[in-house]
Amino acid sequence: MLDALRRFGALTLFCLGAYLVFDLFVSGFNLVVLLTAVGCFVLTHYLNPGPSHQDEGLYIWDILDIIIELPFRSIALALRLVGRTLKDGNPADL
Repeated sequence: MLDALRRFGALTLFCLGAYLVFDLFVSGFNLVVLLTAVGCFVLTHYLNPGPSHQDEGLYIWDILDIIIELPFRSIALALRLVGRTLKDGNPADL
């Protein structure tokens, strides 16, 4: 039951973050909207219960987990790239 609530909350935050990213392109750039969207994706990562062994046979949950994790992994990769660039000065050494 708790995993279902966490999954619903993660999916809701993911949809809100996706809408805010869409809103950035439609309405123009706004720093508050960008930070809120990034915050939604980060909270989604920590709220998502991840793959569960109880849901065997339901591949839709695995697909949703991959889709939900994709923005957080992209944000984390970008931050690592910036950190390495500032530290070493060469972003090609990933």
